[in-house]
Amino acid sequence: MLTASSGTPITVLFSDPELRQQCWQAGGAALPAAEPLRSLEWLVATNALAPTPFDFCIEKLSAVVE
Repeated sequence: MLTASSGTPITVLFSDPELRQQCWQAGGAALPAAEPLRSLEWLVATNALAPTPFDFCIEKLSAVVE
């Protein structure tokens, strides 16, 4: 989980072990290191029994190349 106050930049490396495929289920596979990145998705977990509030904004997304 990433948290930051408004205007605080966050850097996340794709090698970070917390980044997972299908992270909403236990045991999601780590991102494959040798495959090209094809897409990024941000998901909001929902609850069928109650409203799910969310408030996030993604700005100035850029790649960091080592």
